[in-house]
Amino acid sequence: MAITSHSKGHEIKYVNGEWEKDLVTCKKCGKKNVLVNLCTPRHCSNLNTAKVDACIAPLIQILNDFGVKTRNCCCGHGEYQGIIIIEQDNERIDLKLKNDNS
Repeated sequence: MAITSHSKGHEIKYVNGEWEKDLVTCKKCGKKNVLVNLCTPRHCSNLNTAKVDACIAPLIQILNDFGVKTRNCCCGHGEYQGIIIIEQDNERIDLKLKNDNS
């Protein structure tokens, strides 16, 4: 018997004693593994990484390369409006992504 839940907008399954998070297909971009590791920023020495939806990863990487701190970004997976959350001077700025269907 598998247990299902959700993590960061993705359905995940608990099978054989572990969560299978990589069995996800994004309805927007169609990529199987929509989470990728990014350095924030890429040229940093301690190589902090974040998991980001693959279809918005290039944009998030550019923002991070220019020193913009991003948090909890999501493409929307073709079901919801995507969002990029920016942290600047202890304030949160929500950038809503244009929905391709609108």
